[in-house]
Amino acid sequence: MSTPEQSQSRILQKKPDIVLPFGMPTLNKYIGAERANRFVASAMKKKFTNMVKDATITTTKVDRPVFVIWCWYKKNKRMDTDNIEFGKKFVLDGLQKSGVIENDGQKQIRGGINFHSVDKDERIELYFVDEQEVIKIISESGSLWQQEQR
Repeated sequence: MSTPEQSQSRILQKKPDIVLPFGMPTLNKYIGAERANRFVASAMKKKFTNMVKDATITTTKVDRPVFVIWCWYKKNKRMDTDNIEFGKKFVLDGLQKSGVIENDGQKQIRGGINFHSVDKDERIELYFVDEQEVIKIISESGSLWQQEQR
């Protein structure tokens, strides 16, 4: 039986299913645009959703329920993680527009895990993981935790 760390490492050692070679606007930037003019915020959403659509138009379709592992690479650690993760909305909408996912509802996107790292090249890497693999990692985590408590 592998440890959860080994299982997670095994997932992240494979090639990402999608690499978006750009960052997303943060929640604070979107709120600022919304407060300035709702049309500016709407244009921002449309722009970044379409950037994702264009970057993934030839990506293989995901035809099963998946968990998404999000790897967010930013140039520094100056932003809160929840501020960064707001970009999920634009990414999932873009994946839906490009046909990579049928829908971004809970039947298709079962959950997600986020990792944050610093790199000179901002990007977002996505890994689509089958539900059974995630259940395996979680169950291994639980049994190891129970053993440590004894």
